Amino acid sequence: GSSTDITNRKLAEEAQKEANERIQKIASRIPGMVYQYKLMKDGRSCFPYASAAIYDIYRVTPEEVRLDATKVFDVLHPDDREGIVASIQKSAQTLNPWRYEYRVKFEDEVRWLFGNALPEMQVDGSILWHGFIHDITERKMMEEELKALNEQLDKRVEEEMQARLKIEREQEIEREFLIQKTKNTTMGEMI
Repeated sequence: GSSTDITNRKLAEEAQKEANERIQKIASRIPGMVYQYKLMKDGRSCFPYASAAIYDIYRVTPEEVRLDATKVFDVLHPDDREGIVASIQKSAQTLNPWRYEYRVKFEDEVRWLFGNALPEMQVDGSILWHGFIHDITERKMMEEELKALNEQLDKRVEEEMQARLKIEREQEIEREFLIQKTKNTTMGEMI
């Protein structure tokens, strides 16, 4: 028989487990989700790491997208999908940070999201982003309300200006009438 000392390997495994637990605890306190997104050279993509909050964002579990990101792309709003893909491709080509506002569409609602990630070229030619995605639906709704209020205010200001111009025109006509009346009275007295 032979024996092998595996103490170092066991210590390394334990340290790795503790580090993973620490990251999970930190990620659970961040609003939104933290993730790694990987785009392979052949065009396939996946989320090697995603915090549990991915369920709140995309309604999928980390395990469902660990090897294939298709389920995330399935819930992207149809009007935004092309822009998202183009922005990811541009970030991959330039290795510039990816920042994008977009929507996801579920049967019962549409949500606005903001993504921010830093790309990194991998040895195998794939690109790995490290980032976060945050739900900004509430902010977008407030922006829409503010826009509607501004439009109402602009309309009301325009109506007030039109009313004021009308009053000024009527007053000018009345002044001209009084001036003409005064002239006619003065001429009548002179005659």
